[in-house]
Amino acid sequence: MRYLFYLAHPAKFHFHRTTINKLLKKGNEVDILINTKDILEELVVEEGWKYTNIFPNGRKIHFLPSYLSALFILPLNLYRLFAYIRGSSYDLFIGPQLCAIGKIIGTPTIYVTDDDIHTTPNQIPNFVMSDYVLAPKLCDIGVYNHKRICYDSHKALAHLHPKYFKPNVDNLPPCLRNDIIYFLIRLSKYNSIHDSNSRN
Repeated sequence: MRYLFYLAHPAKFHFHRTTINKLLKKGNEVDILINTKDILEELVVEEGWKYTNIFPNGRKIHFLPSYLSALFILPLNLYRLFAYIRGSSYDLFIGPQLCAIGKIIGTPTIYVTDDDIHTTPNQIPNFVMSDYVLAPKLCDIGVYNHKRICYDSHKALAHLHPKYFKPNVDNLPPCLRNDIIYFLIRLSKYNSIHDSNSRN
């Protein structure tokens, strides 16, 4: 099968990393699109994946407020995605802006989220256009819950399962490197959202 992933943030890399590697190992064709965001490209290069960066200068217009920047960037984002897939055929799209394209050309899509619908109503277009929504079991997406594929975790922590993740103890001070037992504590407001000033 042939898959197209759009990874717009380092968190998306971490969330999809194991899935992409398993798909590749099983002989599937996986195309990966990214944009420049923090260390995302470094992570993809380090993983050894072939990829295309459709926004090498990033997706933000820095002199505009973020909501205005998003309004200008969205049509350009869709145009670049359309230009990339023109003449190609895929079995599944995974990624937010790919939901709209999938709806238009008839390719099934998966949208990934971990925000409740009432906290981030700006996601509603993606809920409407996607075929499936991959979300934590505790995530409420209202009338679109029938599209949901649930899992028992938080999206931001799912990639840290001990089966796939081991901490690099070399990053710790020498006095903390012996017999390490580690755990994670995630602190945030209930209504904190991605890139929000409300996040603690």
